[in-house]
Amino acid sequence: MPPGSLGRLACAAALILAPVVARAQTRPGAAAGKAAASRAALPTRPRAVLKGHAKEVQALAFSPDGKALVSGSHDGTVRRWDPATGREIARYAMAGDGPILDAVAVSPDGKTIAACATDGGIQTWDVATSKPGATHDHGQVVEVLFMPDGARLASSDFTAVHIWDLATGEETAEIEPRSLIHTLAASPDGRLLAWGAFYNDQPNEVAVWDVAADRHAVQLKDADIRAYRVAFSPDGKTLAACGLRDTGRKIEGVSVNVTLTVGVIKFWDAATGALRAGYDSEKDRGENRTFHDLSYSPDGSLIALGTSENVVEIWETSPLRKRGELKGHGDTVEAVAFSPDGKTLASASNDRTIRLWDVPTAPANRPAARPSVAGPGEIRRFEGHRGAVAAAALSRDGRLAVSGGEDAELRAWDVATGKLLHAMKGHDGPITGVAFSPDGKRAVSAGADRSVRLWDVAAGRELRGLEGHSSPAACIAFVPDGRHAVSGGDGEIILWDLDAGKAALKFSDVGEKVRAVAVAPDGRALTGGDAKALRTWDMKTGRRLRSLDGHEEPIAAVAAAPDVQMAATGSEDDSVSLWNLQTGEESVSIAEEHEGGVTAVALARGGRLLTGAGDGKVRLWDGPREKLLLTLEGHAGAVASLAFGPDGRTALSAGADGTVRLWGLAPAGR
Repeated sequence: MPPGSLGRLACAAALILAPVVARAQTRPGAAAGKAAASRAALPTRPRAVLKGHAKEVQALAFSPDGKALVSGSHDGTVRRWDPATGREIARYAMAGDGPILDAVAVSPDGKTIAACATDGGIQTWDVATSKPGATHDHGQVVEVLFMPDGARLASSDFTAVHIWDLATGEETAEIEPRSLIHTLAASPDGRLLAWGAFYNDQPNEVAVWDVAADRHAVQLKDADIRAYRVAFSPDGKTLAACGLRDTGRKIEGVSVNVTLTVGVIKFWDAATGALRAGYDSEKDRGENRTFHDLSYSPDGSLIALGTSENVVEIWETSPLRKRGELKGHGDTVEAVAFSPDGKTLASASNDRTIRLWDVPTAPANRPAARPSVAGPGEIRRFEGHRGAVAAAALSRDGRLAVSGGEDAELRAWDVATGKLLHAMKGHDGPITGVAFSPDGKRAVSAGADRSVRLWDVAAGRELRGLEGHSSPAACIAFVPDGRHAVSGGDGEIILWDLDAGKAALKFSDVGEKVRAVAVAPDGRALTGGDAKALRTWDMKTGRRLRSLDGHEEPIAAVAAAPDVQMAATGSEDDSVSLWNLQTGEESVSIAEEHEGGVTAVALARGGRLLTGAGDGKVRLWDGPREKLLLTLEGHAGAVASLAFGPDGRTALSAGADGTVRLWGLAPAGR
């Protein structure tokens, strides 16, 4: 929520006065000369100025294909523009008596626009017909966004975050922060929500919430700021926020008891909460500037900041340094947004205009960074296992891998170098399954010795062994909360409390040899095995929810999509199926190409699918379109395990030939 909107709260005098007083006290900084040196790399004037809104423009959003720009204004209208021509394409009016519009969003498929207003609720429109769609009225709505799966909408009023099921219109979750919410963001995989909340003497809060686990995901260090905007980096590893820091110094000559605030930017590690970088306009530049909005470039190399000084600041993120400014607006810049291809930056202002800028994303005086993966093919091989490798997993940041197999050793690898970090012993027989914790610090393994073991990956040591299976454990997966794991075996599924070191729940009515297990983003367990069906389970009760039939032979592999309610199964019948977990329907069945049974599957965002088979080949598919994109050959035996890298451009495989391999894939956009 932009700070200007706080004027509608009569008791928010401190927040209204702070930016005004701050602007009056601004003085030139010593770093101005350095900024000027890099300013030549940025445009001196906008490519286009879009006019039409009758009042302040508060919000911007590009369509996923970049062919449309959506704006929202205090004039109560949402407008859709053609960025190529600057022409207004369509106009939508919010219902209500003079609604004060604060946020706009475009669905991942580009078919729906959503907007919200503090006195008008949430309104959606169909892009193709311009007709109004669903509405949600839950008070003073200050933020709205589509979750990456396209099936849910998240919104916030001043007191709570709400998640809505778009198919049913029902509210599925409500989260109550400690203070009044002003900004909301979702991680690229939809697993996390972040918000900024503050109000008068209530505590300032920047928080990260695990949606599936329904709890705080991490505690952010040094997060006592009034955040006007939070945003995840494109790779989801960093959370950025811009806003104000309270100096504690009283402002003389002002009748209301307020303190001086200064503009700040902060960057946290989204997994650990550690503060990675920051900028304080008073401490670092000797001036004061309020930052109203923040947007990442698609490659994460730049951020754009809308400011109270009527300019857009452009910063490089690694290392953090200001590159320059875009000047031209006649009032506060309330919103900024990069186009999906990163070539255009849009800025919106209280001067009622939108400006389009051609912004080079490569840092000034430096060539553009080359992608770490130039194209498809084997990048690296991890060797050392004695015998077949049954399972391998990547940490969420893609820096570490673990693998296990016939030699009963859990091996930890440095992915960048291929170096063996640890060979950990503890199992008395072959390892059959491995998984990383969400924070990448711990791993779990399942073994033919009927045990599950928890490991400290960095230290290379076993933390504890967990007993409870009456037969060999065949598979294992971490639960999103990072404190539990679920494993399967012959007629058994067990939920483990890893901290307590014991079984928390044994599932009922299993009745099959479970060969594969995964956990959906909403916390449901997914299993496949000799019953030839994908089964879904309630993790709280251990009861079976659904049994989805379609395969003719046992299921050997199961995977859950990170961003939508979709699962993939691979079977000994040489087929792969994609399942809609909301409806229980089989949406895709791929029955060609594979030989020797489908032995491994993995899903990435957007429906990209990896399959491994008894023929030793790894195949990359556009799952929803059933289109084969790439075939990778190298394994001399069956592919036993697959995982996507965090950016979707790499894959990890493990095979019966005793090797673990890292592959380059075609770029995610292909």
